[in-house]
Amino acid sequence: GESDEATVIKAVKGMGETSVSVLLWPNPNKGQFSIRMDGTTGTRDAFITDVSGKIVRSLRLGNNEQVNITGLSAGTYILNIQHAFGIGEHFIEKIMVIR
Repeated sequence: GESDEATVIKAVKGMGETSVSVLLWPNPNKGQFSIRMDGTTGTRDAFITDVSGKIVRSLRLGNNEQVNITGLSAGTYILNIQHAFGIGEHFIEKIMVIR
């Protein structure tokens, strides 16, 4: 099934007494993936760019989101969650879209 190709990307950063973790799976994906942010409240602006830096999707992410990017062609993209770990501390990760 598709679960065997799922890679969970996890970033953890400590901020004082709390730590924020971001999970993204599956990756590579076929245009749909999930993002979970723990240790943070509220929502964050995020965007997906192609490798040239052009924004192809703008998102508003809460703590647990299904993100659907099925309109994108296969290739490598970069997800950037603004201030995910605090002011000026962004979560940046490559996303592979496969067909």
